[in-house]
Amino acid sequence: MLLILSPWHDPKPIKICWCLFEIHNSLDEDGVEFDINIPRGEVEQLKAGVVEDKECVIQALSDIQAEKAQAAVESDKDMIFKVIEESPGGFFHVNQNVKKGLRSWYIEQLKLLSQQEPDNSVLHLHTANVMYEFGFHDESLQYSSDLLSKIPAEERENENSGMILNNMANVYGGKGETDKALEYYNKSLAVERNNLGESHPSMAASYNNMANVYHSVSEHDKALEYFNKALTIQLNTRGEHHQGVATSYSNMVSVYSEKGELDKALEYCHKALTIQLNTVGDNHPDVAMSYSNMANVYSGKGELDNGLAYYNQSLTIRLKTFGKNHPSEVHPIITWLVLTVIKANSIKL
Repeated sequence: MLLILSPWHDPKPIKICWCLFEIHNSLDEDGVEFDINIPRGEVEQLKAGVVEDKECVIQALSDIQAEKAQAAVESDKDMIFKVIEESPGGFFHVNQNVKKGLRSWYIEQLKLLSQQEPDNSVLHLHTANVMYEFGFHDESLQYSSDLLSKIPAEERENENSGMILNNMANVYGGKGETDKALEYYNKSLAVERNNLGESHPSMAASYNNMANVYHSVSEHDKALEYFNKALTIQLNTRGEHHQGVATSYSNMVSVYSEKGELDKALEYCHKALTIQLNTVGDNHPDVAMSYSNMANVYSGKGELDNGLAYYNQSLTIRLKTFGKNHPSEVHPIITWLVLTVIKANSIKL
């Protein structure tokens, strides 16, 4: 099977249900030769796009949602949907399988483009980052290590080195190697501080990353220390109404919750929500996440009525923006049902 991805950043085949179904079957079946290509004229566009914004490749795959794909003949769509729904894993398995296959192909293309331009440092850095974002952790780590080894010792304090070190720290964190992650975040921070100064937004991102690592191993006070460092920089550089500030507040909610400081957690929930409502509106997924956070905190406080009310608000937004078949709906729906059962049982008692 030959798949032509055109245009590379918004491939038409991934929006047609029978194409997605055929791609999935080809990837799922042994003995099927599967190849992907893009028009020759778009190769340069792919390279330019990745250099300008590494997220563009990730975005190219974000629209793979078999449940929203279309067909010229409605009966064909109904037939394919029925087969998918009755197969193991349903739409979720089809989407993940197709994304996995296309991720591998995009990575190979970026590696080829990087080989053709050995001095294009941005292309190399973004290639390593895309590998990490796509879950190719070991490959990203090796690629980053090779990039770092090619930088002369006297130039190891430049900004590129800092970004390579940060990517390696991200990878170690993704692999669960927290000591290594913190080691490389500290190395990256030293380079960033030397090149950008203590108050640069990039420093906030690095502090936030370190806080997440500490949070993952339940070092709550350390996590809050670094979340607060990130928050201070965000407030000083972007102002108190920026979405980045809301993200910092949201990050701190779960830490305070795990420390048992639920009133403090609720305070930060409200701070995050206020900013989000004013910046992205009341139907944004980030607002849904804040409502979920508030529901969790109220549930922890034993206020199930409030918990249920906020889960309901979160679920309403998620259903409106993602649809009922999106995997992000599983968690809030299950939690909402569990809380309902708990409440019903407690009333009976």
